[in-house]
Amino acid sequence: MHARYTAATVFVDHYSNLSYVLMQRDKTSEELMKSKMSFENYAKAHGVQVRNYHADNGRFADNAFINDVKHKNQGMTYCGVNAHHQNGKAEKRIRDLQDHARILIMQACHKWPEAISPHLWPYAVRVANKTRNYTPCTTSRMIPIAAFSGTDEIPKISHLHTFGCPAYVLVNELQMKRKIDKWKPRCRVGIYLGPSPSHASSVHLIMSPVIQFHVQ
Repeated sequence: MHARYTAATVFVDHYSNLSYVLMQRDKTSEELMKSKMSFENYAKAHGVQVRNYHADNGRFADNAFINDVKHKNQGMTYCGVNAHHQNGKAEKRIRDLQDHARILIMQACHKWPEAISPHLWPYAVRVANKTRNYTPCTTSRMIPIAAFSGTDEIPKISHLHTFGCPAYVLVNELQMKRKIDKWKPRCRVGIYLGPSPSHASSVHLIMSPVIQFHVQ
């Protein structure tokens, strides 16, 4: 298929330094509103209510975004024209995530040249963002996800793994508690793409390095 993610919206909490990334198929207002709703649901699940946004004068000045902000009694401020430095936290985070994701993809390409390509950038960005949210900030020493949730509990990082590392997946028969021949392989090797955004934190996305189907 030719469907691809072409952009991402990055939300940054100024207090906790937590960032939330949602991939978009395009840069339309409809996709932006999906990102806004997803971030607010994420914040609500952590006991946080979004009261104000600060953004540039691009897509965030669309009527759909402004009307939703007014409807929810939220505040909205903008940077000056061509003054992206007035939104330095978000701009710096976007650059850091891009740099981190590029390094992850370049490293994975050396291990899996036949399978890894730049088309996997959304997965690398998610892994980079997850790592930043679960590790202490170098300046404040706060852990973003803990500060955002208002808890002193240290998050478990045992499920964090390197993007592109080999992952060994139990074969389906053994997952379903079925017996297999003792001489058959009990697992298959896959490529780790990060935790699943739609499941529990212990569920991960694994890509098979071999072609599973071919259509002419």
